[in-house]
Amino acid sequence: MDDFTTIALGIPSVNQAELLNEALITYKDTFYGRHVYVVDNGFQNWTTNFQGLKIIKQKKNIGVAKSWNLMCKLAFNAGYTHICLINDDVVTKKYADSLEDYCDDTRAGLYIGDLNWSMFILPYETFKVVGEFDENFEGAYFEDNDYLYRCKQAGIIIEKTELMNPEIYMQSMSIKKDPSLNANFEKNKSYYISKWGGVPTEEKYVKPFNTKEK
Repeated sequence: MDDFTTIALGIPSVNQAELLNEALITYKDTFYGRHVYVVDNGFQNWTTNFQGLKIIKQKKNIGVAKSWNLMCKLAFNAGYTHICLINDDVVTKKYADSLEDYCDDTRAGLYIGDLNWSMFILPYETFKVVGEFDENFEGAYFEDNDYLYRCKQAGIIIEKTELMNPEIYMQSMSIKKDPSLNANFEKNKSYYISKWGGVPTEEKYVKPFNTKEK
């Protein structure tokens, strides 16, 4: 990998193409010269197009964890050192250059903000050490908590920064449009408790499902 930071942008989307088409006009400028990956989980109409934009259409909604994994692999296989993952119902106006400079200066293993993982930066080195997002979390919810806990268990340096707070934040617009997207919340919560022995911040297990080291 290169010594300097290169960041691609990744966005999972299920029903917010109208909002995201407008956001992509911004990203055409702010992420100029870099790839912008969109996993379309909802057979949507895309009116924005530019060099570097890759729309990956799915036959069904593969959920957040699988979408994140897919975009991470695409970005890292393309040679990027980092990927910025962001929701389709928020907008960041920050330039990739400034994000790359910040990552160069801080060298953290994960960058998060205050707004429910609506935007975060994941380095390749962390993805390599911690592994993929757990695709057993269906749809959405708790896959981010799981990854954060796994990062902590692996000793990853986590940087909480205002840079990861989008300027435009419209929480859970996809669920407001389609409440069925929230159907797996309790199922995912139960799986998280089974895996770590408690809800987020109240975990009891060091290893998943309290497995013993051999």
